[in-house]
Amino acid sequence: MNKQQHLEELALLNREDQPLPNIFSQLSDSDLEATHHYVDQVIERHMQGLDQLMLSMVQSMKFIPNVFLQMMAKRYVDPVFAARLTNLMDVRRTVALTKGMPVAYLGEVTAHQRDNALSATILSHLKTKDIEPIVRYIVEHYPGKALDIAHHLPDSLLRKVAQYLDANRFDASHLNDDRRELLKRIQDQI
Repeated sequence: MNKQQHLEELALLNREDQPLPNIFSQLSDSDLEATHHYVDQVIERHMQGLDQLMLSMVQSMKFIPNVFLQMMAKRYVDPVFAARLTNLMDVRRTVALTKGMPVAYLGEVTAHQRDNALSATILSHLKTKDIEPIVRYIVEHYPGKALDIAHHLPDSLLRKVAQYLDANRFDASHLNDDRRELLKRIQDQI
């Protein structure tokens, strides 16, 4: 992971109304990586108690109709928490819960999902008409995250990302090899 990716991930962990402190961008690559690792460890430590609760919630959700879960999620479940829940759910159940959810909510959940391969798998199981608005949202609000997820998408879905992604938006010198290679694949799709 390069410096730009560490900064993007730390920004995702931060509250939306607070910009990432400038001190992070002034750190060396190794110091930023160590800081990111430390922050991840602190978050994991604080979340350990919630993991069992979330697992219990996922088990209980099997007995609640999707329409009620969708209403509750939109009102009471923060997208960051929902992203963590999706790690514990099977893909089929997650896809079923996306139906009828607002695009912005699904985009935020997808952006905060730590497992990019899982995000790509979920997206690839959605109907085509449901994929495009979510992809557009992620590309617009989280372009770096869109690249990381797109890395795991099949070529058929990569074309959808290519429709909305402006490769000129990225400074190639700040991209790691995976992102540069993916941008080249996307440009080849256009």
